[in-house]
Amino acid sequence: GAAQGGGMGSLGVTLAAPGMTLQTPVPAPKGAASQPPQGLDKHDYFPVVLGEVTSVTHDTSLFTFRWDDTQDVHWPECSHVCVGIPDTRQPGKRRLVIRSYTPIRTGKGWLTLLVKKYSDGVVSSHIFGLQKGAELLMRGPVEGEFAYQPGRYQNLVILAAGTGITPFVGLLDTILGPDSKDACIITLLTFNKTKEDILMKDTLVDASECNPQQLKVVHILSQPTDGTAAPKGRFSPDHISEFLPPPGESTHVLVCGPPAFNTHCKALLQAASYMPSMITVLEK
Repeated sequence: GAAQGGGMGSLGVTLAAPGMTLQTPVPAPKGAASQPPQGLDKHDYFPVVLGEVTSVTHDTSLFTFRWDDTQDVHWPECSHVCVGIPDTRQPGKRRLVIRSYTPIRTGKGWLTLLVKKYSDGVVSSHIFGLQKGAELLMRGPVEGEFAYQPGRYQNLVILAAGTGITPFVGLLDTILGPDSKDACIITLLTFNKTKEDILMKDTLVDASECNPQQLKVVHILSQPTDGTAAPKGRFSPDHISEFLPPPGESTHVLVCGPPAFNTHCKALLQAASYMPSMITVLEK
């Protein structure tokens, strides 16, 4: 539910980049398809059941999956789940096509993913084709590249291209939540084509308005529509000088987006004297 007293509430997206990764052969999941879901496990795939589906944009939807609610799963910030579907190109070999997704909301016995459908996305297309009550193989939570430590940084910068906002949703919720004592200043730069492509824009605006001293959100557009008052273009040295705090041991930059975006941002940051230890690139 929405956080109280200056929190940010639930928000965000979980979107996989196009393409797929083929895993080595995996063991059969515990719990046959005809049995109730057994819950989530970090190492083995279990079937979870699709509950609700809610359309968000023309190519993104919220999918809520459920399992045995007697299991209470701890979700570290920036952690994700692995979703597996059978590789139909190699029948009989029990291989799975794997994609990673970061839940935007979690609870006892359920989680919600926001998935973007790609024309060449094998897993995302499969998820969009599921009917309510259908099962999906999933394992997790799997911890991400960034381990959050409350109070570790005075300044936290997030550079998120399009669907790259996903891994940071829970992190923002934790830092801005009513029980948090973390006073770090968060600068969030999102990168999208147009303002219509900004997912959960209103919620991010609300979060920054509720926490004006702690969260600054800047939306940067590469193809702005007429009349859109927003910074334009790709991530650049001008954006660094205008929006980012100076490099230092108490500053950390988190980057997530397509591979080319991640590489571009990391190169510019290092050229601006941000040391590698000050930068974490999330590939999920």
